[in-house]
Amino acid sequence: MFINQSCQTEDDIFENQEQKIALQKFESLFLEIQPKIENTFDKQNLILSKKSTKSNVLDKQTVKKSKEILTPLVKGSKELLKSYGINESDFLEEFADSNDPRIAFVGLMILSANKKKEKDNLVSINYASFFVASAYATNMDMEPDWYDCMLRSVGIDAVVELLKGKVTKAIAKKAIRKIASRTLGWIGAAIAVYEFGDCMDWYNFRDDE
Repeated sequence: MFINQSCQTEDDIFENQEQKIALQKFESLFLEIQPKIENTFDKQNLILSKKSTKSNVLDKQTVKKSKEILTPLVKGSKELLKSYGINESDFLEEFADSNDPRIAFVGLMILSANKKKEKDNLVSINYASFFVASAYATNMDMEPDWYDCMLRSVGIDAVVELLKGKVTKAIAKKAIRKIASRTLGWIGAAIAVYEFGDCMDWYNFRDDE
Protein backbone atom coordinates (compact mmCIF):
# COMPACT_ATOMS: atom_id res chain seq x y z
CA MET A 1 0.00 0.00 0.00
CA PHE A 2 2.81 2.37 0.90
CA ILE A 3 4.57 1.70 -2.42
CA ASN A 4 1.39 2.42 -4.40
CA GLN A 5 0.85 5.67 -2.54
CA SER A 6 4.46 6.65 -3.14
CA CYS A 7 4.19 5.93 -6.87
CA GLN A 8 0.96 7.86 -7.08
CA THR A 9 2.59 10.84 -5.39
CA GLU A 10 5.52 10.73 -7.80
CA ASP A 11 3.11 10.56 -10.74
CA ASP A 12 1.25 13.58 -9.39
CA ILE A 13 4.50 15.50 -8.98
CA PHE A 14 5.53 14.66 -12.55
CA GLU A 15 2.11 15.64 -13.88
CA ASN A 16 2.13 18.94 -11.99
CA GLN A 17 5.65 19.71 -13.24
CA GLU A 18 4.65 18.89 -16.81
CA GLN A 19 1.64 21.18 -16.57
CA LYS A 20 3.73 23.94 -14.99
CA ILE A 21 6.24 23.82 -17.86
CA ALA A 22 3.40 23.75 -20.42
CA LEU A 23 1.77 26.78 -18.78
CA GLN A 24 5.06 28.70 -18.82
CA LYS A 25 5.56 27.93 -22.52
CA PHE A 26 2.01 28.98 -23.38
CA GLU A 27 2.35 32.19 -21.39
CA SER A 28 5.62 33.05 -23.19
CA LEU A 29 3.93 32.36 -26.52
CA PHE A 30 0.99 34.59 -25.66
CA LEU A 31 3.27 37.42 -24.52
CA GLU A 32 5.04 37.16 -27.87
CA ILE A 33 1.77 37.26 -29.82
CA GLN A 34 0.05 39.85 -27.62
CA PRO A 35 1.54 42.96 -29.37
CA LYS A 36 0.41 41.60 -32.75
CA ILE A 37 -3.14 41.23 -31.44
CA GLU A 38 -3.03 44.74 -30.00
CA ASN A 39 -1.69 46.28 -33.21
CA THR A 40 -4.17 44.45 -35.44
CA PHE A 41 -7.22 45.23 -33.34
CA ASP A 42 -6.58 48.80 -32.30
CA LYS A 43 -9.54 51.03 -31.53
CA GLN A 44 -10.47 51.78 -35.14
CA ASN A 45 -9.85 48.32 -36.59
CA LEU A 46 -11.78 46.66 -33.76
CA ILE A 47 -14.91 48.68 -34.60
CA LEU A 48 -14.59 47.93 -38.32
CA SER A 49 -13.95 44.23 -37.69
CA LYS A 50 -17.03 43.95 -35.48
CA LYS A 51 -19.19 45.61 -38.12
CA SER A 52 -17.81 43.30 -40.81
CA THR A 53 -18.43 40.24 -38.64
CA LYS A 54 -22.03 41.24 -37.91
CA SER A 55 -22.80 42.06 -41.54
CA ASN A 56 -21.06 38.89 -42.76
CA VAL A 57 -18.92 41.05 -45.06
CA LEU A 58 -15.55 39.78 -43.94
CA ASP A 59 -12.42 41.65 -44.86
CA LYS A 60 -10.19 38.96 -46.39
CA GLN A 61 -7.09 40.77 -45.21
CA THR A 62 -8.35 40.83 -41.62
CA VAL A 63 -9.29 37.14 -41.80
CA LYS A 64 -5.80 36.33 -43.10
CA LYS A 65 -4.14 38.44 -40.40
CA SER A 66 -6.31 36.93 -37.66
CA LYS A 67 -5.41 33.44 -38.85
CA GLU A 68 -1.69 34.26 -38.90
CA ILE A 69 -1.86 35.59 -35.35
CA LEU A 70 -4.05 32.88 -33.83
CA THR A 71 -2.61 29.76 -35.51
CA PRO A 72 0.48 29.63 -33.23
CA LEU A 73 -1.82 30.25 -30.25
CA VAL A 74 -4.08 27.38 -31.33
CA LYS A 75 -1.07 25.06 -31.56
CA GLY A 76 0.25 26.30 -28.22
CA SER A 77 -3.15 25.79 -26.62
CA LYS A 78 -3.25 22.20 -27.88
CA GLU A 79 0.23 21.58 -26.45
CA LEU A 80 -0.89 23.00 -23.12
CA LEU A 81 -4.04 20.87 -23.09
CA LYS A 82 -1.98 17.79 -23.91
CA SER A 83 -0.42 18.10 -20.44
CA TYR A 84 -3.96 17.72 -19.05
CA GLY A 85 -4.57 14.54 -21.04
CA ILE A 86 -6.47 16.15 -23.92
CA ASN A 87 -5.65 14.66 -27.33
CA GLU A 88 -6.61 15.21 -30.97
CA SER A 89 -9.72 13.03 -30.76
CA ASP A 90 -11.03 15.12 -27.86
CA PHE A 91 -10.89 18.23 -30.04
CA LEU A 92 -12.61 16.46 -32.93
CA GLU A 93 -15.47 15.50 -30.60
CA GLU A 94 -16.34 19.19 -30.25
CA PHE A 95 -14.88 20.88 -33.33
CA ALA A 96 -15.16 19.91 -36.99
CA ASP A 97 -11.58 21.12 -37.41
CA SER A 98 -8.97 20.15 -34.82
CA ASN A 99 -7.28 23.50 -35.54
CA ASP A 100 -10.42 25.54 -34.91
CA PRO A 101 -9.52 29.13 -33.86
CA ARG A 102 -11.69 28.86 -30.74
CA ILE A 103 -9.17 26.39 -29.29
CA ALA A 104 -6.83 29.34 -28.69
CA PHE A 105 -9.27 30.66 -26.12
CA VAL A 106 -9.37 27.38 -24.18
CA GLY A 107 -5.66 27.65 -23.46
CA LEU A 108 -6.10 31.28 -22.48
CA MET A 109 -8.88 30.33 -20.07
CA ILE A 110 -6.67 27.75 -18.34
CA LEU A 111 -3.66 30.07 -18.20
CA SER A 112 -5.74 32.90 -16.74
CA ALA A 113 -7.39 30.62 -14.17
CA ASN A 114 -3.98 29.36 -13.02
CA LYS A 115 -2.65 32.91 -12.80
CA LYS A 116 -5.56 33.92 -10.61
CA LYS A 117 -4.99 30.92 -8.33
CA GLU A 118 -1.32 31.83 -7.99
CA LYS A 119 -2.26 35.34 -6.86
CA ASP A 120 -4.89 34.02 -4.47
CA ASN A 121 -2.34 31.61 -2.99
CA LEU A 122 0.16 34.45 -2.62
CA VAL A 123 -2.33 36.30 -0.45
CA SER A 124 -2.90 33.18 1.68
CA ILE A 125 0.82 32.48 2.14
CA ASN A 126 1.35 35.96 3.56
CA TYR A 127 -1.43 35.62 6.15
CA ALA A 128 1.10 35.90 9.01
CA SER A 129 1.73 39.54 8.22
CA PHE A 130 -1.47 41.55 8.46
CA PHE A 131 -0.07 44.50 6.56
CA VAL A 132 1.41 42.39 3.78
CA ALA A 133 -1.77 40.35 3.42
CA SER A 134 -3.88 43.49 3.44
CA ALA A 135 -1.70 45.06 0.76
CA TYR A 136 -2.04 42.01 -1.46
CA ALA A 137 -5.77 41.84 -0.86
CA THR A 138 -6.15 45.52 -1.77
CA ASN A 139 -4.21 45.01 -5.00
CA MET A 140 -6.34 41.98 -5.82
CA ASP A 141 -9.54 43.99 -5.30
CA MET A 142 -8.30 46.62 -7.73
CA GLU A 143 -7.48 44.14 -10.47
CA PRO A 144 -9.97 43.29 -13.24
CA ASP A 145 -12.15 40.31 -12.47
CA TRP A 146 -11.12 37.20 -14.44
CA TYR A 147 -14.63 35.73 -14.47
CA ASP A 148 -16.27 39.00 -15.51
CA CYS A 149 -13.75 39.52 -18.34
CA MET A 150 -14.30 35.98 -19.58
CA LEU A 151 -18.06 36.54 -19.50
CA ARG A 152 -17.77 39.80 -21.43
CA SER A 153 -15.52 38.44 -24.16
CA VAL A 154 -17.18 35.11 -24.95
CA GLY A 155 -20.39 35.10 -22.92
CA ILE A 156 -19.62 31.87 -21.09
CA ASP A 157 -21.41 31.54 -17.76
CA ALA A 158 -20.17 28.08 -16.71
CA VAL A 159 -16.39 28.38 -16.41
CA VAL A 160 -16.41 28.83 -12.64
CA GLU A 161 -15.13 25.25 -12.24
CA LEU A 162 -11.74 26.50 -13.41
CA LEU A 163 -11.54 28.65 -10.28
CA LYS A 164 -12.60 26.01 -7.76
CA GLY A 165 -9.44 23.92 -7.68
CA LYS A 166 -7.03 21.91 -9.77
CA VAL A 167 -7.75 21.88 -13.49
CA THR A 168 -8.38 18.26 -14.47
CA LYS A 169 -8.95 16.58 -17.82
CA ALA A 170 -12.70 16.55 -17.14
CA ILE A 171 -12.74 20.29 -16.39
CA ALA A 172 -10.55 21.03 -19.43
CA LYS A 173 -12.95 19.06 -21.63
CA LYS A 174 -15.88 20.98 -20.19
CA ALA A 175 -14.10 24.24 -21.01
CA ILE A 176 -13.57 23.00 -24.58
CA ARG A 177 -17.26 22.10 -24.84
CA LYS A 178 -18.34 25.53 -23.61
CA ILE A 179 -16.02 27.35 -26.01
CA ALA A 180 -17.19 25.10 -28.86
CA SER A 181 -20.77 26.22 -28.20
CA ARG A 182 -19.84 29.75 -29.28
CA THR A 183 -19.96 30.66 -32.97
CA LEU A 184 -16.59 32.27 -33.66
CA GLY A 185 -14.60 32.35 -36.88
CA TRP A 186 -11.00 33.56 -37.14
CA ILE A 187 -11.93 37.24 -36.75
CA GLY A 188 -14.45 36.56 -33.98
CA ALA A 189 -11.95 34.42 -32.05
CA ALA A 190 -9.22 37.04 -32.47
CA ILE A 191 -11.59 39.77 -31.26
CA ALA A 192 -12.55 37.62 -28.24
CA VAL A 193 -8.88 37.12 -27.34
CA TYR A 194 -8.23 40.84 -27.82
CA GLU A 195 -11.22 41.92 -25.72
CA PHE A 196 -10.33 39.54 -22.91
CA GLY A 197 -6.80 40.97 -22.76
CA ASP A 198 -8.17 44.51 -22.96
CA CYS A 199 -10.61 43.84 -20.11
CA MET A 200 -7.73 42.42 -18.05
CA ASP A 201 -5.66 45.58 -18.74
CA TRP A 202 -3.00 43.63 -20.65
CA TYR A 203 -2.62 46.28 -23.36
CA ASN A 204 -0.90 49.64 -23.22
CA PHE A 205 -3.58 51.94 -24.51
CA ARG A 206 -6.88 52.72 -22.83
CA ASP A 207 -10.08 54.20 -24.21
CA ASP A 208 -9.53 57.45 -22.32
CA GLU A 209 -6.07 58.05 -23.77
